[in-house]
Amino acid sequence: SVYAPDLDMTVCLRNSFDEKNKLYFLTHLIMAAFDIPDELPRFALYDAPLNEENILHFLYVFKLKQSVIEAYQTGFYRRYENFSANDDRVRGVIDVPRHIRLNAGLQNGCIAYNYRERTPDNYINHLIIQTCEYMRKKYPDLFGKTMTKSEDFETVLAEMKAQCPSWNNMRISELLKRSADPIPHPLYENFDKLRILCRRIWENEGLAFSGDGNESISSQSALFYLPDLWEAYLEKRILPQLPPEYTVTSQETLNSKKRPDFVVYRGGVQTAIFDAKFKSWYYEHSVLEKDKTAYHCKSEKEDRDQVDGYMKETNCRKGALIFPFRAENAEINYSVVNTTRQEFDPASMRFLFYIGLNVPPILADQSFFEWRMTMLPSEKALIQKLVTFLRA
Repeated sequence: SVYAPDLDMTVCLRNSFDEKNKLYFLTHLIMAAFDIPDELPRFALYDAPLNEENILHFLYVFKLKQSVIEAYQTGFYRRYENFSANDDRVRGVIDVPRHIRLNAGLQNGCIAYNYRERTPDNYINHLIIQTCEYMRKKYPDLFGKTMTKSEDFETVLAEMKAQCPSWNNMRISELLKRSADPIPHPLYENFDKLRILCRRIWENEGLAFSGDGNESISSQSALFYLPDLWEAYLEKRILPQLPPEYTVTSQETLNSKKRPDFVVYRGGVQTAIFDAKFKSWYYEHSVLEKDKTAYHCKSEKEDRDQVDGYMKETNCRKGALIFPFRAENAEINYSVVNTTRQEFDPASMRFLFYIGLNVPPILADQSFFEWRMTMLPSEKALIQKLVTFLRA
């Protein structure tokens, strides 16, 4: 738990697959996303993989990188800024007092003037760059770890610095004052979320956690979206174990500008769509044994329609929703005969599968590494189900 005395509250890290003091599944996802080897000392010490404070450090870094990449999918954030110059290429308004002060008695051909320009060299981008550099210095080991789209992040950050030559001119205290107001334009919604996250990092505020995509949290909180971690886990740990005849791309941009989680290729041809889901509905209710003709919540219908749209555009006949669940809840919530439900659309000749990873329970005296040994058969079973799905 992380105690926040000013708010008189305690923020705890919890998810449906971990026990109160054993964050084994969350740690397992983090290790996969950051390519952390099993023998890393900080994970082996006292057989306590990560405490909540260390997990927060990992998630801060992970969330910052993910947010930068998501924000810059729409291009650089631009806004109007005021600039001053003193040269022979006059634009804007001549600043007479400053011109006299700088150029009186000199035959240099320069004129002092002020101008206004819509530019990426603004305080929001300066805040983002300074926050990234601050986190790099504060957590050099964590920041250097590879993760989903790590190369894209470094490319974006380098290009951002090139577009913002004055990024280090303003003190961070001044940047925090100027960035207090939200960004109103809907095109820059992801930039506003990134602005909030950067401010929370500097102000040492806490993170809010959600696995449901629930955006009703206060706008002054920074939401950490757990499906990002689940998607990185699948990309780093599960999908590389598919047979070599298959290749998988992540967040590939289609002609419609949509970006499915994963597109599977075989022989250079798009074969299937994988969509990662980490929503409570999937592991608290049966999507495996229900009436195939019924939608049981709005979320499921949206997810099905989303994958169906990807399949239409890529001309793939197969699509799969991949999610974690726990079979021990079967007697309460549903009866699990097998962990794959197939749906068939005869009109379009497309198949939709629900494919689940059975997360084993954490026993009372079980260590993290003992629990991970019980996780391995579940992962192998998931891989086998994916192979069967692709070859069906």
